[in-house]
Amino acid sequence: MPITTLAPTSSVEEVVAQLDRDGFAVLEGYLSPADVARKRDDLHRILQSVQTGRNDFEGFATQRIYALFAKTRTFDETATDPLLLGVLERVLGPSYQLSAPVGISIGPNETAQRLHRDESLPIARPHQELVLNTMWALDDFTLENGATRVIPGSNQ
Repeated sequence: MPITTLAPTSSVEEVVAQLDRDGFAVLEGYLSPADVARKRDDLHRILQSVQTGRNDFEGFATQRIYALFAKTRTFDETATDPLLLGVLERVLGPSYQLSAPVGISIGPNETAQRLHRDESLPIARPHQELVLNTMWALDDFTLENGATRVIPGSNQ
């Protein structure tokens, strides 16, 4: 099943409608090529001092930059973009919190993570959404490089 993509100029309403329908929204070309290059270069600088994962879920050959906002300023503008903040407020309400920023570089021959929700709170469903992740892909997502897998409609 092909994944529907949205334009980087999409409105908050369009993104939220896509989230409601599919459980995710992809905005292709949201970051400019120059911004992608700048972010990628800065992450490569930080990765020089980052260890690989500690378990199969994290990935033994994968590097994760935890507390990303404390290590680089290159994501500040993206993290405070009005479209992102508007979607967060519509989905989570006005008291949302940006937390757990992580840069991830998936290493070669990693085991694919099992399908999972990033919200694993012990709260009975259905309930209001409590977690909304954003991913800013600096490389194309492919099966070979460990792309995040999504199942359209699994949010229902």
